[in-house]
Amino acid sequence: MSKNLAFPDPAALKTTRAEVFSRLKGSLGRLAFDLLAEHAPVPVAPAAFEAWFEAMDQPPPSVFAVHAVLLDVALKENWTLAPQALSQLQAMMELQPSRQSSAPCVTSFSVSDMEDIELEVLTFAYQDDVGYLTNLVGSTNAETEEVTSLIGQALDILEHQAPCWHAELLLLTNHFFLASPPAGAALSFGGASVFDAYGSVLVNPRMLRDIPSTLMTLIHESSHQHMFLFHLDDPILLNPPEATFSSPLRSEPRPMEGIFHALWVSAREALMAEALLMACGQAPWHDELMQRQAKSLSAFHDLEAMVREHAVFTDLGSRLFADVRDAIHGLKR
Repeated sequence: MSKNLAFPDPAALKTTRAEVFSRLKGSLGRLAFDLLAEHAPVPVAPAAFEAWFEAMDQPPPSVFAVHAVLLDVALKENWTLAPQALSQLQAMMELQPSRQSSAPCVTSFSVSDMEDIELEVLTFAYQDDVGYLTNLVGSTNAETEEVTSLIGQALDILEHQAPCWHAELLLLTNHFFLASPPAGAALSFGGASVFDAYGSVLVNPRMLRDIPSTLMTLIHESSHQHMFLFHLDDPILLNPPEATFSSPLRSEPRPMEGIFHALWVSAREALMAEALLMACGQAPWHDELMQRQAKSLSAFHDLEAMVREHAVFTDLGSRLFADVRDAIHGLKR
């Protein structure tokens, strides 16, 4: 019997992640030394590029982001930006190896706590078309300290009480960047994930108030990364991107891909919460986590009928939808 893909599978994820890193290296090399090289001098040698990748324990999110910069130039054929993009690659390669760590890291999304080139390319990667992530303000020292403590406690709980969820989380996301909208901003956000910054999530520190909110945010955002990996060789959904639908969770209509992502992450929040609720019946945060699980389940059920009616799935997409429904409907509560 095949495994239910809605649940963590760290062993399979390690294999997929290794493939992602290999593809990143190949794609970034082709962009720099084949495509952009036709339009601007490449300021780094192929041998140095190879050595740079070999020295990494794993490519940090900023390497995915600089790949996004070069890819954007190539896709738009905006060759006037080729020299700038290649200079950004060079600047990334000049960072000290200590910047490329596999240990969990909580960092203010600001120039005071990050290298200039990291902030530059990651800002590009995290830009969105709605405006939620415009003119972000990095966390204060006090916010960083508080959120670092909350994330540390959440990871400790997962490691001891739901080890598969803990292992998966750190394979998907081990960089936590903290930023908030500027004062007076009309739009806000709780967190954000993009494949162009794979291995990281952007978190609004003002939204993490306690252990349950932190646990749910971490699983919510890492579950987006989880779904991104299924998209590597499969579109999952065949609905045209211009076809948008009104969702119970957002005021503005959006494509079915966004709605299915919302269903997926809501379900996985509930599944992770179930694992902890079963293991930690006497924890002081038990009731609050149960309330948050109820909200996640409600969100899933609100979206389920819409997805069932309107989604046009590939074979893999159909399996993902069936697996996540089976997982949620199999809960005892």
